[in-house]
Amino acid sequence: MSNIKYNKQEKTRLTTDEKTGYVGVQLPLTNSPYGYFNPSITTEEQLKTNFKNLVLTIKGERLYRPEFGCENLTATLFENPNIEDIQEKINTEIRDKTSLYLPRIKINDIKVLTFNIDRNVLNVKIYYEVTPQIIEELTFNILGN
Repeated sequence: MSNIKYNKQEKTRLTTDEKTGYVGVQLPLTNSPYGYFNPSITTEEQLKTNFKNLVLTIKGERLYRPEFGCENLTATLFENPNIEDIQEKINTEIRDKTSLYLPRIKINDIKVLTFNIDRNVLNVKIYYEVTPQIIEELTFNILGN
């Protein structure tokens, strides 16, 4: 039987499993004291993992949830070499999907840090909040191999 618990001292602690106290699995999968599935203990930890998963999943890639994920961001490299258009498309796609699937996350800024049209590489950094006033960063590359 599941039960939601709230610890007043540690405001971020919400658990749904009485036996373990874990709310999910962190990514990437790594060898940890818990095995290859390193657990998330707080909802904030799990939201960070869910956000990363949302941004890096291509729409149509997830079985039984074809609408989940962002449009193929790699395709933006080949559509238009104009950095402003690419920045706008990435910004709109990530913000729209985040508000749909993870409305608790507030995106502060999305920046395309480097753009190499000859190598078809974009470096993107997202500044976001899971907990108010605490800015998190997610950095990833979009490769057009």
